[in-house]
Amino acid sequence: MKPFRTLKGAALFAIVLFLTPDAAPTRILFFGNSYTAFNEMPAIADSMASHCNPPIAMHSEMSIIYGGELSRHLLPENFRKIRIGGWTYVVLQGYEDPAYNPPEFYRAVRILNDSIRAAGAQTVLYETWIRNDLRSRYTTVLENSYDYISKELKIPCAPVVYAFEAMLASHPEIPMFDPDMQHPSPAASYLAAAVFIGTIFRQDPTTSTFTNGLSAAPAKILRQAAWSAVLTRTNLPTGAKGKNNRPGPVTEALARVKGPAISIASNERYSIQLFGADGKSLHTWRGKGPADISCARSGMSRGTYYALIQIHSGKSILPVVVP
Repeated sequence: MKPFRTLKGAALFAIVLFLTPDAAPTRILFFGNSYTAFNEMPAIADSMASHCNPPIAMHSEMSIIYGGELSRHLLPENFRKIRIGGWTYVVLQGYEDPAYNPPEFYRAVRILNDSIRAAGAQTVLYETWIRNDLRSRYTTVLENSYDYISKELKIPCAPVVYAFEAMLASHPEIPMFDPDMQHPSPAASYLAAAVFIGTIFRQDPTTSTFTNGLSAAPAKILRQAAWSAVLTRTNLPTGAKGKNNRPGPVTEALARVKGPAISIASNERYSIQLFGADGKSLHTWRGKGPADISCARSGMSRGTYYALIQIHSGKSILPVVVP
């Protein structure tokens, strides 16, 4: 008896679909404190990823010690979790130890990174902000600490602090801090999630339709700020990087982008460098404003490009859409 010969094509197709597993999600473990746990940021990232175009299958879990420095995660149960969890990425978030005690932060990162690599996973650093009353004093120290250990161990760093500071400078109407002026607001956690999408998957989070309850307009601004920070800090050629090259403060009063056109309202000298989504430099314009520049060039395909605009001491990366 050969029962499968009696099946119709449609029924056989249904059985094959039922037996074919979905693609396994990228598994990500976050080690951190309340900066990670507030508003369940990793869960926001999971949902944002699933609503990207194309969608990303991502599954996150957290290991949280509230108020804890990274070195407090050096526990036997955490090393076991790393070893048996089947993670693709493990994210390490310092508290304020990168600013207050860099050597202790470096020690914890090195130890955890060794365990993560032994398990076949990739370490990612979560570069957070400093609470509001200490920002002016310690933000640069924190940035330099993350830069140092990231370069030493050749591990990627999610530049959340750069997106966070850019939002504070350019969109004060969107609160970044919780009322305690230390922890992230819902908007800031959404911003951090978008930075992780861009950093880990090299995919533009502005394609996501997930807003996590935020209004569409601020959610779009947050995703754009996140992607700009990722491109500025992690994806552009060396000549476009630098410790002072955080997005902003070029405002719409100085430069405005509409479709493929950039209008320079300032009468200062400007430089515009156009990049593809892969970070490859495509063209550079220099001159003195005011000016109108069309970024659409012969042979360019439709899509989103990115313009690094420099006017006087200000720098921003803005998306340029070629229809």
